Amino acid sequence: MAAEPARRLFAHDPNYPDRPWAEAHHRADYALNTRLDHGGDEWIGGWALGAGGMGSAGVWLRQDENHNVVSRIVAKETWLGTRSWGAMESWAGDVTNLATRRPMEHHITEKMATRTDNSVQYLGGSVDRRRMSHRTLLELCGHGTLDDIINIYASHLPRQIERNGNRHIPEGTENIPEPFLWYVFDSLAKAVAAMAGDRVVDRERMARCDVKEVVHRDIKPQNVFFRKPDDNYFPAYPVPVLGDYGLAIETDRHDRFNPELYRDSGTPGFFAAEQKRYVHTAGLLPAGPSLNRLGAKTNVWAIGMTMIALINLDRGPEQVDYSTPQRPEIEQPTHVSDELQDLVNTCVAFSPAGRPIPRVLLRRIRAAMPRHDRGMAAQNPAPRRGARYPNRLYYPIDRFPAHKPVPANPLRQPFATHWD
Repeated sequence: MAAEPARRLFAHDPNYPDRPWAEAHHRADYALNTRLDHGGDEWIGGWALGAGGMGSAGVWLRQDENHNVVSRIVAKETWLGTRSWGAMESWAGDVTNLATRRPMEHHITEKMATRTDNSVQYLGGSVDRRRMSHRTLLELCGHGTLDDIINIYASHLPRQIERNGNRHIPEGTENIPEPFLWYVFDSLAKAVAAMAGDRVVDRERMARCDVKEVVHRDIKPQNVFFRKPDDNYFPAYPVPVLGDYGLAIETDRHDRFNPELYRDSGTPGFFAAEQKRYVHTAGLLPAGPSLNRLGAKTNVWAIGMTMIALINLDRGPEQVDYSTPQRPEIEQPTHVSDELQDLVNTCVAFSPAGRPIPRVLLRRIRAAMPRHDRGMAAQNPAPRRGARYPNRLYYPIDRFPAHKPVPANPLRQPFATHWD
């Protein structure tokens, strides 16, 4: 029997206020209740997946006659509001042509998907002018986010060990394994190289493909998602991909609005120095880091900060105070090699001039990784449950598995992890 969706199939709330500034819970209801029109198929949904300051995302599924899942998709509804709707950086193409312009998020998400496998796949989108919103259709990365993995190791595993000792969590597996740290670093470096205009041809070669670079402005653990493992590369770990390009912009060296128009957007704790606005104490002229443009090295800083949050198991790092030149610090280095720490630290240098460009960073990671991946890049050990295995990673299960019936309450299942 088909599972009862969290929201009635294609229900619509006639009382939804037709105002772009409507309350957040009304926005979420509208996003999850509005019919998903994709490929002419009937979809059921939506199950709430997450929400932020500008919108919400839900999971939609298509089933066969036996009620097994045959297709799945994420529909992200973004509410721009009056200011963002009229902002130049919200649109790609001729921003004055309402018929042809595209949301910048659609444009960049699609472009990134053609440049690298380490970016979420774009499946379509639409614009609702009346509500000043747009909908982005994306692949479902079923194994959660990097923030979920941090939560497992920072909260879930310590509680399990405190309650049961090492009966279920073998000794030596309490920390995130270093091969996985290198895998995430490598994958994010590939993504920022693609944003800089370098198309990753394969694991060894890149080709220049665009003069305009993308600045994400919101790289953080919550925006790093995980696909099912790749049988040919780190097959014991899920594949990291970068997503949520809602704040991303395109820029080049001729962009006269950079940095003034693009500052102060993102998440506190993950702002590079040049993303913040500073003024001289004696006047109103820009000071220090405010003079630097946002670019490829802004993305490099953000993946370095994401790696620090992962190593420190910190889901909400404090924003660095840039009143004096400084950088964030790795606080728990005992289980991490010096070589990884040194590479991460170069990414978060105060000045962009002190950070490597993406392709150089990727080359350094590729040179160092074989010394620390413990063979995990090329083999699948497939350990027994309960076996002593130091490279094991605990990560979220896929709650909407393909070719299986939909669980009755997939988002309310007890938290669980894979063993290999």
